[in-house]
Amino acid sequence: MPFELKLPNDETKAAIDDALQRQNLVSADSATELFDDLEI
Repeated sequence: MPFELKLPNDETKAAIDDALQRQNLVSADSATELFDDLEI
């Protein structure tokens, strides 16, 4: 590999597990609403 491989930290592992189990997901009716909810 032309780059260093890194294992995900505990927070990232938890987020991946949640996504795979479809838990704690954020949804919105539009990109604007999503960005507003995420405060970005």
